[in-house]
Amino acid sequence: MFEPPDNEWIKGSHWLTSALLGCVPGIVHGFSCNLHAIPGNHEPGFDIQIVSTAEQVHSNRVEIIGPDVPPVPIPGADGLVTSSRNIALGIRTADCVPLLLAHKNGKCIAAAHAGWRGTLKNIASEAVKKMCSLLSCPAGELIACIGPAIGPCCFEVGENVARDFEGRIGRAVVSRGADRKMRVDLLKANRIELERAGLEGRHIETISLCTMCRADLFPSYRRNPSEVTEKGSRIWSLIVRKG
Repeated sequence: MFEPPDNEWIKGSHWLTSALLGCVPGIVHGFSCNLHAIPGNHEPGFDIQIVSTAEQVHSNRVEIIGPDVPPVPIPGADGLVTSSRNIALGIRTADCVPLLLAHKNGKCIAAAHAGWRGTLKNIASEAVKKMCSLLSCPAGELIACIGPAIGPCCFEVGENVARDFEGRIGRAVVSRGADRKMRVDLLKANRIELERAGLEGRHIETISLCTMCRADLFPSYRRNPSEVTEKGSRIWSLIVRKG
């Protein structure tokens, strides 16, 4: 549970939303951004008071949240799942991949933080497993949105990390640029992991806006570390099952 002073980050923010998640009954969600008027941006109608968050330690640990949410970020967790109403799940990012998921009928929601380490540890599939276990449903009934993150244009990695991604996820997520530097497509990597976990491709939406390129929209640790570490700027990715 996290309660920022006066909820200014909700009241003063503008939100990108997913067309797929927007069709799920009873679900409200959004990815915060800096501008008022960009394509697909509108106010999703947040009126939540308390948000459950994870500690975000680059793990693949996903916890199920009940109605009695503890008053601190869930220790050691990078993903949260709940079937309770009026419990908002929140993830904070500044280049890492935020994942929001919901059952197609709105019975359950999840939010996960997928940095490159968490992506290699398959946190996307862990979130899917938790949801399916909670609902006793097949993964094919789930909807997912991969939110704004650093894109393959900018996510430079070392040779060892590139080899890990190629070996665990596939060659399609790794490239070498004209500058000879290795890059990884975290967005595609998480889409592949969701599909391997059983989601249908048509049930996965990707918001392909690079956080490092789009300084007008998002904070980015790689672009401006002090903006994140000193000012605390983050993208908030929120999802709630309204009741």
